[in-house]
Amino acid sequence: MKYVFILVLLLAASAPAVNKGTEWTGVETDFSNRFISHMEIESIHCQSCILRNVQAEFAKFKYGFCKSCNFSDLRGTGLQMRSINIENGIFQRANLRSSDLSAVRAYQSDFSEANLSMASLWSADLRYSKFIKTDLRGANLENALLKGSDLHGALFDAHTRLPFSKEEALRRGMQWQP
Repeated sequence: MKYVFILVLLLAASAPAVNKGTEWTGVETDFSNRFISHMEIESIHCQSCILRNVQAEFAKFKYGFCKSCNFSDLRGTGLQMRSINIENGIFQRANLRSSDLSAVRAYQSDFSEANLSMASLWSADLRYSKFIKTDLRGANLENALLKGSDLHGALFDAHTRLPFSKEEALRRGMQWQP
């Protein structure tokens, strides 16, 4: 079921946000504390936006680009963000359990202390990203690009599919959770 989403912004942002049905566009706009669960967002084009504490369970972003946006504390169990381009995104403490982030480009993003358990990050470009103390148990990171990424304290288990061996994961500072 597709929902029509109209976002009313009563914000004093440095640049106005534009919302046309299911499109989010903004520069330095605060979208915090919004409820978009189960909604289908056609596109998102944001730069330096704040999307903290957004409730986005089972929402779907079809396409878009986010540069230097803050998604901290996002509640996005089952969120679909396939192939979205995210540069320097902040996802600290975000709950992205069972989300589909396949082929997402999250270059230099921070997923520290996020819950990515059971998430699909298949073929994602996660180069130079932070996964410090991130829950990756059961996640699929096959074919993911992780060059230069910090994985210290990231949790993984027998169901986690990594682009490298268990031994390499332990060398990179990941923690095995049987």
